[in-house]
Amino acid sequence: MLIELDTIFKDFYGSFVDHFHSKEKNYDIYSHTYAGYIRISCQWIGNTKDSPIKNILEIKCTGYGPKEVKGSMNIIIDQLFLDKIGLDTLNVDSLNLTINNLIIVQKSIVSNNSEFKNISLLLDNCQVPELSIAGNFTEVKFNNNRININSFECNCSSLDISSNQPNKVREKSDINIFGKCPNSINIVNNKFYDSIGIFSESCKEINIEQNEFKHLEYCHSSFENLKISYNKIINMALQDLSPIHSEGYSSIFLIGNLDLACLTLDKLDFERTFWKLEPKTLSLKQVAKSSLTLVDNSIKTIKLHDVSWNYKSINNKKAHSGYHKKETLIKLKSEYSKQQDNYHERLFKSYEKRWYHDNKPSFPLFLSWYSNEFGLSLLRPFIWLFLLVVLESILIITINLDCAQLYFEQFGNFFYLLNPAHRTEIFLEIIEKTTCDTNRSVNSIIIVDNFFRILIGYTLFQFINAFRYKYDLR
Repeated sequence: MLIELDTIFKDFYGSFVDHFHSKEKNYDIYSHTYAGYIRISCQWIGNTKDSPIKNILEIKCTGYGPKEVKGSMNIIIDQLFLDKIGLDTLNVDSLNLTINNLIIVQKSIVSNNSEFKNISLLLDNCQVPELSIAGNFTEVKFNNNRININSFECNCSSLDISSNQPNKVREKSDINIFGKCPNSINIVNNKFYDSIGIFSESCKEINIEQNEFKHLEYCHSSFENLKISYNKIINMALQDLSPIHSEGYSSIFLIGNLDLACLTLDKLDFERTFWKLEPKTLSLKQVAKSSLTLVDNSIKTIKLHDVSWNYKSINNKKAHSGYHKKETLIKLKSEYSKQQDNYHERLFKSYEKRWYHDNKPSFPLFLSWYSNEFGLSLLRPFIWLFLLVVLESILIITINLDCAQLYFEQFGNFFYLLNPAHRTEIFLEIIEKTTCDTNRSVNSIIIVDNFFRILIGYTLFQFINAFRYKYDLR
């Protein structure tokens, strides 16, 4: 059946009613209107379960000539029984395609075979065992449907999947998203699905909220913000994810998810940071490029593999940096302990001490933080050691400047300061061999040398402690 619409009216309502029987039907919508509305509806007579027919609807908007005619077309397909809806040769500025109450017993396909991308697709209240959407669209909205197998192999700026559930709960039910969705993916209030898989190449914003399903997998993709909140999920896997741009940011929020038996984090990088200048205080602040926030989740087990961390990347938002951050650090430390990963277990012990230093400071924590960063820094105690030796050397020389020349000639003696067990007499003997006035300098040198001996000994201890801590030599 060919339906050709050629009218000068801005708004045109075209409809047809057909009774399907046991033979293949092909319907073409061929329009020169470019600005208006087309409503296509059909009534079904017969048993849908036993019908072998194939019903195909092709929508073409070619126009009279090679030039595009400015305008948009709105097509509403209501109560049709179609196996395939195809879009081809579209020259309109934009096309809004709405599909309501689509019912079919076999796999149904909605595809855009043209290079034209300015198409908005809405599927609402459809009942199909298996649906595949392919091609290029501006946006796709998939709401209030009862479909077991859903495959989104389309490229679209935004994808909205809301309030759907399987057609038959006991059969296998999946939602899989492929292709490119560069702006947003919104998955809200979908129930009873076995699994949802997101394999889109890149997406700025992903929101997964108030769903109930057994398994969620998001992998091999790049993103900016991923928010998974208030869902009931049994298994969740986040694998091989990265920021969209190499210098960009990415944030993962897991908030209020219940009954999560296993969370898998694999090949994630939360280690990269940079220094940012705060305009108000004119101070430098360390900021994480990728972050993970865990708040009020019921998680039984977390499997961690090939994940790199930074303290700043964990619950880095101010609202979640208090008690929730502490709970997250303890949970991750416990999971690494179960996996017998000694390196990361020690790492999170240090992070836990740092949290107490930031929120409940004390003098021992203050010393441990500034001396070796709770065992995580070899550079910090080395710098302190160098500064203390230089400072003591300067003080010893300035105590009696008359002997400064002699000290410079025997500068090698200052290397003894690296040894906390060195003899103070090394410097006193230099003074005694000269005609310098020693009465006012001997006591001062003894006091300064023994005071710095304690500080240098403590710094050496913290360096050795960090070395053993870092390389698991305890």
